[in-house]
Amino acid sequence: MPSLSSTNTGQHEQQIATTPTNESSISSQQLNGNLVLSSTTTITTNGLSFFDLIREYLNYRTNKLIKDIYVEMSSYRRIILQNRQRSSSTKITIGVSPEPYLDLIMNPFNKCSWNHLSLGNIFLSKLFFRHKFVLGPACIRLNQSAIRPQCQQETEIKNEHKDIYGKVEKHLTEYPHRIPRAVPMFKQYSHHLHEYLHHSYATPLSYKDQLVALEQAQNVALIRQIIKNMNLIIRLTDKGNNFYIGLASEFEKKVEKFFSDTNAFVELSYNPFNELLDGVTQLLDNLQSKKLILQWQFKKMMPDREKAELPHLYFNPKTHKVL
Repeated sequence: MPSLSSTNTGQHEQQIATTPTNESSISSQQLNGNLVLSSTTTITTNGLSFFDLIREYLNYRTNKLIKDIYVEMSSYRRIILQNRQRSSSTKITIGVSPEPYLDLIMNPFNKCSWNHLSLGNIFLSKLFFRHKFVLGPACIRLNQSAIRPQCQQETEIKNEHKDIYGKVEKHLTEYPHRIPRAVPMFKQYSHHLHEYLHHSYATPLSYKDQLVALEQAQNVALIRQIIKNMNLIIRLTDKGNNFYIGLASEFEKKVEKFFSDTNAFVELSYNPFNELLDGVTQLLDNLQSKKLILQWQFKKMMPDREKAELPHLYFNPKTHKVL
């Protein structure tokens, strides 16, 4: 079988060298086509053309590079996971499953309710040591709005639309974007957001998911009823990434003891929140009218009536220190 000889190669080089400059406009596709055509006419000793050998080598190198990349990614992924397990930042990670601490003599919740609360975590009793329960799967609860009446869904859609659109509009109209509110983009975004929320709420659940959602709703209603009847209280714990369930009377005793031991707080006979908020608002209005503060400073210092609260006494149970 004839092979690709040096004589043929030299002839190709001579032809390329003697090509006039005014023919340099030949497209790369035509050049590649000529190369493939000329290469396929010359057969090597093993029955493959020169072009086929190049393609086979490129495929081999591509597959080898892909394999090496996957090996390197697996190695780096393993190193990252090991570093993450040693890192102290993982301690502040909150998982899907809650970790409730029940500070009672007996557990007032039935198995289904406790499954919904704990999903396989720690139970703490006053009379005994810690007991670990492995109950229920770790999962995210289904959207309870899917089993609500239509009127409640419409109210929820309206509230979510107002909250999301307000945040987006505020972000885009303030520094550094400063987009005018009259831009049609805001109206289009509001319309698309409303359609998306309607579509999300109107999408029906499967029969299985509907049954699970109903069961979870019944468990939540039962939990609330037990907490109300037994006068229990739920508080977020300190540095524990979980919550604490105990008697409200125990916290009342702690308040009385704290009042008797210190003079840091005084029990008020009325709520002065509205009075203080109105005073701050009037003061900021006077400062702005006298041009003592700028508009952005006025907005920055204006308190939010829905988020503002008075200093108050509260207790965060330190369950992470319990042995």
